[in-house]
Amino acid sequence: ANNNYLVTDSLDLSDDERPGLWETVRNPRDGLALVLTVVGLAVSACNAQGIYNAQIYQPLQMTSIGLGFLSGVATFGQVAWGYRVDVTSNRRWLANDAYVNIYAGIYAMTVSWLAWRASVFCPPALQELDSLVPWLAATAFVLSALVPAITLWNPGHIFINESTTPPLSETELVRARGLLAIGLLACVFAPDCVAFALGGQDWWGRVSEFHPSQPILESSTALFALYANEASMVSHRCGKAGVAPFRQIVPAFAVICLLLAIVPCVASLYWLGDDISFFSFYRE
Repeated sequence: ANNNYLVTDSLDLSDDERPGLWETVRNPRDGLALVLTVVGLAVSACNAQGIYNAQIYQPLQMTSIGLGFLSGVATFGQVAWGYRVDVTSNRRWLANDAYVNIYAGIYAMTVSWLAWRASVFCPPALQELDSLVPWLAATAFVLSALVPAITLWNPGHIFINESTTPPLSETELVRARGLLAIGLLACVFAPDCVAFALGGQDWWGRVSEFHPSQPILESSTALFALYANEASMVSHRCGKAGVAPFRQIVPAFAVICLLLAIVPCVASLYWLGDDISFFSFYRE
């Protein structure tokens, strides 16, 4: 069964036996992911060229945030109805297909919230939730690293019943390590969340006054994480279907992340450098 490729990989499949990429992604869930990825490429192009005007960049931000929340809701719906998700697996934690999807859905909604909250178009109603939502988001970001670590090492053997849960395969180890790396990077968003929780709009208003481009930078950086998350789930589903072995998909995903996240992030630091702060804004 194709679901076993998450455990064993698809190295034994011949090229003739593999499903095509278009055949695999031609479904509503991946259609949403591809739309979000296309918008992400447009945002990346704007960052590469230093285009941050309200007429072009802001609509792309707003579209991305809306699609990010929709992606999270769609993912939870997938798991609830078992649509293109294996909900019967007994694999441990993030080696389990359903849990990976839940993880990605929470992550998508959390970075979408942060992109919205940090943006110049954040509504007052969202600001009023600063005493609660940022704490939930910070917890989600910390867990995005903690859960893959537990999946890998199961410290003290208290989180996973080793007698009833199969050990991780080599393919699952590769996947879990990749999720751990992504989760560690996600932890950089936790200080922003804590700062919003403690300082609220008063703090963010001062930051925006002293560093006028900080809202663009923080919102954009969260969106880069959203695009990378969406691309990772497309690659997860392609690997699961046997489109290509994970040993080929993982490097390809790294290139996509370079285009969707790393390059535009570096470019934004270049274009916005005079009007942003790296660390001191937390103390404003």
